[in-house]
Formats: sequence, structure tokens, C-alpha cells
Amino acid sequence: MQSIFEEQTVLSSLDPRSSVQTVITKSIFSVEENVFWFGTLVPSKDIKGQMEKFKISNPNKIPCTVKFSVKPRTTSKNEGFAFEVSPESLRIMPHEYSYVKVWFKPTNIMSYGGVFEALVENGDSKGKSGGQLKFELRGEGVLPSVIMEKPTALGEDGNPQLKFRRTRAGKSQRDVIALKNEGSVPATVQFEPIKSEVFSLVSPSAATILPKSYQSFEIAFEPADVGEFKSLVAFSTLHNPYELQKVSLLGEGYKELVVFEGLPNNSEDELLFGDCPLEKPKKIQFSMASKAERPIRFEWLIHKPEIKCYPRVGFILSLIHICRCRRIERCRSRWSPYH
Repeated sequence: MQSIFEEQTVLSSLDPRSSVQTVITKSIFSVEENVFWFGTLVPSKDIKGQMEKFKISNPNKIPCTVKFSVKPRTTSKNEGFAFEVSPESLRIMPHEYSYVKVWFKPTNIMSYGGVFEALVENGDSKGKSGGQLKFELRGEGVLPSVIMEKPTALGEDGNPQLKFRRTRAGKSQRDVIALKNEGSVPATVQFEPIKSEVFSLVSPSAATILPKSYQSFEIAFEPADVGEFKSLVAFSTLHNPYELQKVSLLGEGYKELVVFEGLPNNSEDELLFGDCPLEKPKKIQFSMASKAERPIRFEWLIHKPEIKCYPRVGFILSLIHICRCRRIERCRSRWSPYH
């Protein structure tokens, strides 16, 4: 059998528990089941289908004529037939070989089966001379598809909703739409342009997601003014006319007279110290900016003795005033700035 399927993979069985079978997913001949597996194919992607070549040899001392045929495996409507063979016959000289081509051309989303037969003209098909070769053909017609891993929450319109954090006008926040391909064929996703002045697609608009893989697409929200903003982003899966998915985008822009600048992790209103060694102070510097026309008095009201802020009281006389905060660890146990 190995000489016949020299361009394919020959396995002892198609048992899915086989470790080799988890790696090789198409162009497989199984000795135990006597089946050639074409694999999965997207019907609309390639109208020519998938072609495989089988090597037919004549080990005898005289020429022979071999006739080829493919026919349905069953009359059941649950299994399609989409196989073609060429040529229908070959004249093979002694100790020579030639190739026969078999095509798999699925047109629907279903399982396909057939029977391939090679018969030597005037040969002994029942004897030991090897006058007949017969095995099953199988394949699957599938559509590429993806599922949405994020976001999971639904908006008022019933679509998945990507909700951004409250964002100061002039600033930007980013979040992702995460997709997964749980199918057996690669899926190419194409995003449509977002019709919005505050939402934009940062990632490339198209990407191919391999089977059992993930892909994230980054969306940016950048409000220029105060208010709630909504939009919609849509994407489709190439070669799947039934898959057009939409995601609602929601964000809010705000303005403040006094705002913070330079906080860790580009935060708007959180001072994150992170992990701190015991008895070792950690200092973080940030700024306060005022858009008011008059000086603004500030006072830090911090109720934890481990945190100090300098200066604690003061005035913002111009656009920016520098502040410094320090965390002092006095206790022996672990302490988190979140508590």
C-alpha cells in the first residue's frame, strides 16, 4: 500500500486516539478501515476541489490495461458523492508505473463517501495476481466559522457589547474583540470600517485564524467631548455567506476641572503601588492639572497611616502642580493598597 500512496500518509487506523492522527488531518489512507480520507474542504473556496494521485504499477512481464472507476458508497441521502477519476483507463508497460488522479469536489456542507476501483482488463481479480484494487473514499464539506470569546455581555440591541471604561475627553482607551476558530479549516475574518469619529479599529482589518486558535482585534475609543457614544462594528468570515457578526461599541467621555496626569498604567483615577517589600518605602510621582481660571485649593484626606502624600495641602496656581505619594510599611503582615 505504501507504494500506491507515495504522496500521502499511510496509517494503520483512523482511530482518533492515535497521536499521529491528531497532527495529520488529510490525505490519509487507513489500512485497517481500507479508507482514503481526503479531509475537510470548503465547498465555495476552490471549485476545482482537491486532487490526489495514486501510483499504479505493473510488476508483471507483459503490458496490462487498467480501468478505473469511482461510484457512490451508499444510496443514503445523508451521504453525498463528489468524486471524479481521470483517466478512466491506463496502458502500463511491464515493470513500469503510472498515476491515476482522483478529485474530491464537495458542493454542500455534509459528509461524502465513495468507492475507488482499479481493475486489470482480462486479469484475475479473485486470484493472487493482484488484478483488482478497491478501497473507500471519504471527505467532508465544511464552512469556516469563528465564535466570539470576548465580549460576552449583550447590549440592548441583542449584539455582544464592548463597553469601554469612562474616558477623559482627549484621552484614549483600548479594548479587544477576541475570536476563536473551533473548526477544522482556517477561517479568514474581515472587519468592515467603523463609521464613527470616536471608535476606530487599531488592528489590521483582516486576519486568518488557524483551527483551534485565537485572534484578538484591538478597538480604540477616543472621545473629543463629553457624552455617551455608541457605534457598531461588523465582521464576516470569508467563504461563509451565513456568518456576519456585529458588536456594539459603548463609551463615555467626560471632563473635569482638576485631572490627574502621569498615574501608573496610564490610569485616570487610580494610584497602583503594586507589590512592595516590607519596611521599604515606595515613591510614585504624578501631577494634577487644573483648567480653572482661578487657583484651586486641594487637601489629601487619606485614612491609612501607611500612605503619605506631599504636599498634603496646597493650591494649584497654574496649569500643573506636582505631587508625590509614598507608601510606608509599618506592619509585619502583607499589605495591599486596594484595602
